[in-house]
Amino acid sequence: MDDAESDGEQIFRVRFGPSVSGDPACDGLVAESADITNTEDDGPRTAAIVVSDPSGTLAERGAPVTFTVRLASQPSAPVTIALSVSDTTESTLSHEGLTFTGANWTVS
Repeated sequence: MDDAESDGEQIFRVRFGPSVSGDPACDGLVAESADITNTEDDGPRTAAIVVSDPSGTLAERGAPVTFTVRLASQPSAPVTIALSVSDTTESTLSHEGLTFTGANWTVS
């Protein structure tokens, strides 16, 4: 299955059940299992937080500045990022943190 997760080569086994046939020589035959390697096509895993450039300059009593945050690759478990500002007398954030999952890691 094609996915966005950079998880390297994955090996799995195909198992075969017994054959069913009206031909007694072929009925009940069981093939040996086959090991299959699913090769990675998403490139090397790049674990990174991607932040866009801010939408402008913050001015007192002005419009808020916005920016987007996403992950560079799909995580295998939820990723939570805490947010804070260096000077709370000058600015505040609309969120205290962000959580990314395999379902929303590309959503900004």
